[in-house]
Amino acid sequence: MPTDSQPTRRRTAPGVVVVLLALTALASYVVFVFVASSSGHSRESRRRASCLGNMKCLSLAMLNYTRDYDDRLPPSTSWASTPYIANRQVLRCPEDGQHDLVSYAMPARWSNASVADTPVAPELMLLLYESDAIGPAYRHNDGCNVAFVDGHVRWISQDLLTPKMVVSGSIPGDLWTAKRKPKSPRRP
Repeated sequence: MPTDSQPTRRRTAPGVVVVLLALTALASYVVFVFVASSSGHSRESRRRASCLGNMKCLSLAMLNYTRDYDDRLPPSTSWASTPYIANRQVLRCPEDGQHDLVSYAMPARWSNASVADTPVAPELMLLLYESDAIGPAYRHNDGCNVAFVDGHVRWISQDLLTPKMVVSGSIPGDLWTAKRKPKSPRRP
């Protein structure tokens, strides 16, 4: 018999332990499903970020070229072979399944062009875009990574970046603000 100084020990039923183990297994399964379903999205995000980093390196290499060659851009046919690109791995997008040597292109309009003499502002002037054999390649969530002459890079959705813009080598100044679908008002 327990005395007043000894606490009474309470026995747990075996069913409680089984229920706790089942709940732990269920929670582990839910966490696993959540992590597994989001890993595909995070993989695409990592590849898109890697592609943006590649384009940033390439745009900086091309801007270094322009500083050394009297503010002129390299030829659009041989920009990828300039000595300013030390790491050839940046020439390929991680999402390029075609195994092309170069995943990016430069608009032919800017071949050997003087940056100072172009009629387009540098922040709107396309320097590089993701490409395949026929035009822009929309490899990342229905969009394309592009680099501009002022050095910034960004992702542009397929409905905003058209092949006509790529041929012209520039983006309209109001592209980011115009043609946005207004949110429909809520009805009571």
